Amino acid sequence: MDQDKDILRLADELSQLRTILRDVCTHESSDDNEDTGILLVRPCAGLTMEEWKRITTSMHLHQWLALPLSENPLPSLTSIQKTLEELAYQTEHDPLTGVHNRRAFDTFFAMELERAQRLENSLTLALIDLDDFKRINDTYGHAVGDKVLMGVADVFSQSKRSYDIFARIGGEEFVLILPGVGMLQAETIMERMLETLRTTSFNCSAQVDPIQMTVSIGLATTKGNQPISAAMLLELADKALYQAKTSGKNQIRKAPIPDLNRTAKRSVVRSNEKQFLFTGTSKG
Repeated sequence: MDQDKDILRLADELSQLRTILRDVCTHESSDDNEDTGILLVRPCAGLTMEEWKRITTSMHLHQWLALPLSENPLPSLTSIQKTLEELAYQTEHDPLTGVHNRRAFDTFFAMELERAQRLENSLTLALIDLDDFKRINDTYGHAVGDKVLMGVADVFSQSKRSYDIFARIGGEEFVLILPGVGMLQAETIMERMLETLRTTSFNCSAQVDPIQMTVSIGLATTKGNQPISAAMLLELADKALYQAKTSGKNQIRKAPIPDLNRTAKRSVVRSNEKQFLFTGTSKG
């Protein structure tokens, strides 16, 4: 009886502490202190791992970790490692579709853009938006809409290269990062994916006929030979996506390549250098 009271008291303490920590962490993250943090330790005499699991399940304290004081800690350490891996996965993946989320996209996009500029390689960003998705939710309900999102995400995930990054960054908006791919190749890749989607039907409910979806796509490319921010490249893709939407949907639109002029100028310079080396003269 006393043990049950101790467990209830601990559960109440954890619940109150969780509320306080959530408020504090939210305030701290808004001050750009996300890299700081501490590990909290509290011995709980008499509490078994089985009882702790019951508390964490009932109180949804899945981010709290525990080690036994007297038992062999190895199995619990293995369990903690698995929990940490699951938490790491959750912070980088969309819970509905299983693809990368906006946070992971921002990280990978910055890395790939820096790599492209350092190596002067092409990088293309494809911004993808489902056409008339609101009509699906309004007509069939959000459960069907969720299955459509999952189905579309699966089509693109299965069609991309292993090292391309595919992410869900909004309600019905996805993005695909294509490292080493220029505009023409990107258009070919995305057109192939569009065709796959056009011929795919999603069986979302026994009460609903199979649903077919289309998407609009905006492409933006950098050749990597001129500095451009991630925000600027994303904005170019967004403008191209808007053109695809306003031009009838179910199509691809391409943004102007921001560093194309510099590429052309550099090619002329190199041509002049070669001519000078071989003839001793150069073009005016």
